[in-house]
Amino acid sequence: MNPVRLLDDEDRDLLRSNHDPKKTSFIKSWADVRRVLDSFEDGPTKVMYAVGVHTGMRPGELRGLHWENVHLELERPFIYVCQQVYRSKLKNETKGRRSREVPVQAELRPILQAWK
Repeated sequence: MNPVRLLDDEDRDLLRSNHDPKKTSFIKSWADVRRVLDSFEDGPTKVMYAVGVHTGMRPGELRGLHWENVHLELERPFIYVCQQVYRSKLKNETKGRRSREVPVQAELRPILQAWK
């Protein structure tokens, strides 16, 4: 049951969001992703965004990455995801408590090679 249903209209208005989704920009295509990437200065934020958008990794997993987990030298490069940062602390497990290998897409490989 939705607990907000129990509130009267006046209290509901206090909880209502001021966010207007019609005024929010969305990334709709890979061309938009490229424009966002190009808007970043070279640095860790650009690399984190690129890894996140090309792999679908969670923000905490991105923050928990180490170079030892990035395997670019292989024919099929991958990132070994085995830890995350949660509440500013490194945890030796992911949200799902399962380690996994995330493939590195062709577009991401040169970005990671340049950063390394």
